[in-house]
Amino acid sequence: MNNLYRFFITLIGIMLCTTSLSATLIKRNTQNGVEKVIIDGKQIRMQSKNPNYYSLIFLDKGKTYSVDKKKKRIVEMDIEGKPPTQANKPKTPPWGNEVNSKLVNKGTGAKIAGYITVRYQIQAMGKPCADYYFSDKLAEKIPYIKDFINASTRITESRKVKGAYFHPCQQAQSELVSQIRAKGIPMKFVLKGAGNSTDKVVYEVINIEKVNVPADTFILPSKYKKITEKKVLQERNKRMKLWMQQNKQNHNYAPPNNR
Repeated sequence: MNNLYRFFITLIGIMLCTTSLSATLIKRNTQNGVEKVIIDGKQIRMQSKNPNYYSLIFLDKGKTYSVDKKKKRIVEMDIEGKPPTQANKPKTPPWGNEVNSKLVNKGTGAKIAGYITVRYQIQAMGKPCADYYFSDKLAEKIPYIKDFINASTRITESRKVKGAYFHPCQQAQSELVSQIRAKGIPMKFVLKGAGNSTDKVVYEVINIEKVNVPADTFILPSKYKKITEKKVLQERNKRMKLWMQQNKQNHNYAPPNNR
């Protein structure tokens, strides 16, 4: 009887553990260290190398929250933002209004985190800008991962100044957003080096696994102060103006941290 009892207790434990492994943990190497992304349905948590900062994205609410444990505050933002107003009329880029952006299929890429990839290259004005390594199978195994990628893109793209020009490669990236989304899940992103400079890996997925997460993983701290995106931008502009006043005679200092 004791053996049978222990068998059923073990079996129930295994079943409970299996059913609780609903979230997916994606680890990726970035230029700032290992980043962890936890996806559980329509809620996502992004944890940077610094344990004091993390972000929560709620796809169903169209909201994202940046949590600062050090300052005990939360920055609330809409996924779909608004570009900042521009006082001056946008100038025409030195290279003209066209960069002839292309997304070129370069064939089978490296196997990343156990997934076969296809390498695509962003080109501007006939020169390589960056390489993307896409998986077309990952979206089938992880629900809402494509929605997460799309939301991340919208957070950035919707806040760009309309009519402003950037580097040709940045312009090409923006022009090709819809094509990039359609290719699958980006597993690796590499900036191509110009001239004799080497390529730089911006990020690369290193591990994907099902995990059991604590109950408070997607719950915002209740006692933290909540502030708006507008307030954060005002703080940054104030710090930048102060820095420029203090260092107008010296251009060797780095600008203040944006956090």
